[in-house]
Amino acid sequence: MINIFTIPDNELIQESSVDPMGLQVIWTELGQNIFQDKLTTISNDMRVFTINILHHHLINRIFEEYPDEILSARHRYSTWQSDYDVKAGLVIFLEDVFTNAMFQASLSNPNIESSGVLGIGILRSLNNSGKEVKIRIEANKTKGLLVRQIQLGMTGRYKGPMMKMEFFNRSLQYLPKSWEKVSLFISKWKEVALLESILLKLIRNYLLPSGKKEYPWIFLSDIKNLKIWKDIVFSYSDCFGNRKLRADIRHFWKDRMGLTSGAPFALYQSVDEYERGLLNNARMIFRNAAKKMASEPAELDKLNAIISVEPFLSHTDYVFRYLSQPQIKTVLDARNAIDKLRYAINQAAVNIPAHNPKLKTLLKVMTSNSETDMWLKEVLEYHNNIMKSRGGSAWLEISDSGNIKHHFSPGLDASIDTVEKYLKQQPWTHTYYLESLQSIKSVLQ
Repeated sequence: MINIFTIPDNELIQESSVDPMGLQVIWTELGQNIFQDKLTTISNDMRVFTINILHHHLINRIFEEYPDEILSARHRYSTWQSDYDVKAGLVIFLEDVFTNAMFQASLSNPNIESSGVLGIGILRSLNNSGKEVKIRIEANKTKGLLVRQIQLGMTGRYKGPMMKMEFFNRSLQYLPKSWEKVSLFISKWKEVALLESILLKLIRNYLLPSGKKEYPWIFLSDIKNLKIWKDIVFSYSDCFGNRKLRADIRHFWKDRMGLTSGAPFALYQSVDEYERGLLNNARMIFRNAAKKMASEPAELDKLNAIISVEPFLSHTDYVFRYLSQPQIKTVLDARNAIDKLRYAINQAAVNIPAHNPKLKTLLKVMTSNSETDMWLKEVLEYHNNIMKSRGGSAWLEISDSGNIKHHFSPGLDASIDTVEKYLKQQPWTHTYYLESLQSIKSVLQ
């Protein structure tokens, strides 16, 4: 047997088990043509968006109203070398104060919606361990409850969309026009305005003058001994103890996320019309949204591009997942099924607007006129190159005699575990952020 692929690293293969044909970069670009990077698969919690607004509004306020205190702190703390160091440190500090406050509130109030509060699971584990741990709440961009919190915390996960919505840039420089509107709704939201004033006191009176050398920090136990701690716990849980938002905040976010016009609005209107079985109904959602865009050709084109391309992408993904099933032992086992799939692929590839260079390359591979055996090797070689570019290895290898050896075999759902079942259903594999949109709409509507 001649192996045409490298011997796989099992750990790397497990990490690369989602997108064997490198389709994410294609469908992501098409989806973001609609949502303009204001929506992602991980930034879909409107409560977190709103908490970020509070924290950054407070930090911006400190820089504007108390510049001398910031300048003094920068001279005093060795790792606070730039405004970014200060802002990122304060972000980490506030996120950890929030998480600890919500955890304490949840201990006495079962109605607190703690799911989605990043880091609360860590606190719960520490609490259940029975060990006394001295937790430090630190204002440093490399610290925090989470590993790499500056990238993976509340600001980190939502930074891209918030930059696109023009709240700040990559260096956390705040853009005045946006914050004027934020100041307006915070002034009307009395509970949040009160919370901000308490947090301002915590930072000015206790954190900035903490007396440490590299950066300011406070033991959590010391914060809990402060008179304002109970107010912090109550205010955070009062404002953000559940995911419900005030009507004016909902309108604010709907506007900022661009969900009031064009293709985003059409999808926003349509997404819950087929709420159940979302994966199988993505096609219907997009088609229904397209009907609403007849008078807006540019927006209609964005929807039609996805409607045109997704069947081809779904078939491409399915070919490889079908071959990866452990019961497919040889090319001969799969030949008839593959021929049916090739026909479907060629039909779906007609008139696809291929502006993306990766899509052009993929089309060339998948619509090749090679004989079945050679075509399969070409497809598998494409997959192998995708995996190598990620530092991983191929899911399977094929010998000159047509035997298939599997290194990773993700299962197919029983509803599509044969080509006949799949072609009958023709589900969309990619949903172009519809799950995130649906999650956001459940709060904003």
